[in-house]
Amino acid sequence: MKTRNGFVSNSSSSSFIIRNKSQTRLTLKDFVLENQHLIEKFNKEYNYNYTLKEVLKSCEDPMYKDYIWTRRSKKIVGFGDDHNTSIGQIFDYILRDGGHSKNWTWEFHQHCR
Repeated sequence: MKTRNGFVSNSSSSSFIIRNKSQTRLTLKDFVLENQHLIEKFNKEYNYNYTLKEVLKSCEDPMYKDYIWTRRSKKIVGFGDDHNTSIGQIFDYILRDGGHSKNWTWEFHQHCR
């Protein structure tokens, strides 16, 4: 079992390539809503209790204002526990293995200090 307690002092961010496979414009909130299982996976693996409501609120942070995908587009985006947001912490760790859902694909791009 993986255990993680709090934020680490030498924190870093990770970059991911996230693709919108749909024919419509989508936002970070759309990504979260479609992939709620990622929050549950993070909570289980790292013994946290983040809620969907908390993560959706985190999407409103100004650092994520440009996380909008036009139809069938891709973006390189960053998440990190150094962002001090629930979404930054969750996605920094849980997106690293890559994945896909109905309207999305994501893959690890790079780790930045």
